[in-house]
Amino acid sequence: MSSEDQRGLSPVQRAFAGVIKQVVVTGVGLAAINLGAKAANLPGRERRAGLFQADLMFPLDLITNANKYYMSLRFVKYTKRAISDRKVITNKGVIHLPIPNQLNDTTSLNYPTVEIGPVLGAFTEVATSGPLGLYGAAAEGIAAGVAQNIIGNLPGGQEILNATSAVSGHAINPFLTVVFKGPQFKTHSFSWKFFPKSKQESDMLTKIVQTIKYHILPGLTSLSGVIFEYPEMVNITISPSEENLYKFKPCIVKSLNVNYAPSGGPSFFKNSLAAPTGIELKIELQEIEYFTKMDIDPDATPGLPGGILEQLFPQELVPGVPWMPGGFN
Repeated sequence: MSSEDQRGLSPVQRAFAGVIKQVVVTGVGLAAINLGAKAANLPGRERRAGLFQADLMFPLDLITNANKYYMSLRFVKYTKRAISDRKVITNKGVIHLPIPNQLNDTTSLNYPTVEIGPVLGAFTEVATSGPLGLYGAAAEGIAAGVAQNIIGNLPGGQEILNATSAVSGHAINPFLTVVFKGPQFKTHSFSWKFFPKSKQESDMLTKIVQTIKYHILPGLTSLSGVIFEYPEMVNITISPSEENLYKFKPCIVKSLNVNYAPSGGPSFFKNSLAAPTGIELKIELQEIEYFTKMDIDPDATPGLPGGILEQLFPQELVPGVPWMPGGFN
């Protein structure tokens, strides 16, 4: 019921209309959830999903007793029906590939630059000063802020302020500062060049590409195609150990690029249904969880048990006495 329709209604009638509206919205939401629950009834859906839920590897001899170094991309379905529910992770298959040539772990933090202005800036600068300093700063900051706002809002006011600053040789301090907003989600970019040596490896490579495409694309919850189902996420691990490398949070796949002519031109096997002799695979991922101090476990960090200075100079360091290169201070 629109606001125009509610005119003339009593408070009780308006409350009742609000309840009816909420019931309708809830019903639509439950219908959408019901569609998602019936997604398995789509023709061939379960059979298709089963075909792409496999343990794949390239090359075929990647994991042996002599070689145990590889990267695993495990596709999982993330399910959480309500905020109060625990998340459910369902395995949807794993792909083992050689460790990429580039392993870059980039940690980024969000520190935007903020202009707090002369009034708050003046107060901040002399917050620890005495009453006289604080009052003087308040007067100076307020005067500068008022002048800047009044003149700056006039037609051509900004030009007047710029000209005044140029002539006088003085400028109002904008008091720029940086404010911590939070960590940013890590992103990863991996690439491989694959050159199959047999028809079996060529078939495996095709299967791997199709499997990745299947898991990173959305599904449909009904034949009408109205509602998308979220794609799978990826859990990345590096074997045999990540102790001296870095770990990954669950990732979404943002893009996949497959180059079927990585050697500068197309090339195909003669008797293998025109299978390419090589492909280049590039994948862009983004983690969905932040890293914080809680993710850095000192007990799990390999190396010396104590500080490096204590290990190098166990007899010279005295507790409580600062040490600097070249001797004690």
